[in-house]
Amino acid sequence: MDHDALTRQYITGPLGGEIRAALDWARTISSSGDPSTLELFLHPDDAANLPHGVRLHGYRVCRSIGVPRGQALVFDRPWGRYIRRGEYPTA
Repeated sequence: MDHDALTRQYITGPLGGEIRAALDWARTISSSGDPSTLELFLHPDDAANLPHGVRLHGYRVCRSIGVPRGQALVFDRPWGRYIRRGEYPTA
């Protein structure tokens, strides 16, 4: 499968809604929402078909066993912490 088709599969597939929701929430509450400061984390099993360094919705995709399967977390580098959907990070 070519890179564009694989990316489309992730964006439009079952995980796509979760990824969009996680990024929307992170952009809402983060210091900038800039793709250069936010990273998208997926469970390694969910990202198994994605090549390392790939971007979805403009955000770099990373893998972490700390992310539950079927979910997406966003890491805000300036804050140095994960942004979980529906939660406000505390100082």
